[in-house]
Amino acid sequence: HEDADDVMSYPCAIAVPAPYCNDQSIEALLDATGNTGVVFQRSVCALAGALIPTGNQEKPNLILAHIQKALQEQQQAFQKEKVKNPDATFDDNMLLLLAGVTKDTAECTAIQISSMQESMASCLFGNFQVMCSVSYRHETPESILHKCITELFENLDAVAPEAA
Repeated sequence: HEDADDVMSYPCAIAVPAPYCNDQSIEALLDATGNTGVVFQRSVCALAGALIPTGNQEKPNLILAHIQKALQEQQQAFQKEKVKNPDATFDDNMLLLLAGVTKDTAECTAIQISSMQESMASCLFGNFQVMCSVSYRHETPESILHKCITELFENLDAVAPEAA
């Protein structure tokens, strides 16, 4: 019973579709939760969920496996750099590009993750930063996905040219 009370005291987490991540919508959602809600862009929630380990050796999380391989490659490159420059510091930032469609929305988001914390299976990465996001409401969202991706890369070039 005590554990149930703890869970009930958690703030309400709300995944908001990107087109509705504006001041009016967020304010209305916060009002609806008595200002106790926590609002996240839907793509951030999707990524956080996709990064949870399966706990099943027979069906490993393929997204995590790919990210871990990329981090190992970054670590190997860092070790080589450290030989040349002993003052070098390891940068575990990784940029992930997400694209998705629903029945009426196309969304593309660039999210930088970092600070891997292997001891916390429920949240392996301590930092998520939305670098940029492009979304459109449309009757046939799959028809404008290419436009979203193109605009995402243009915006990413403007806000994080080092990511190119």
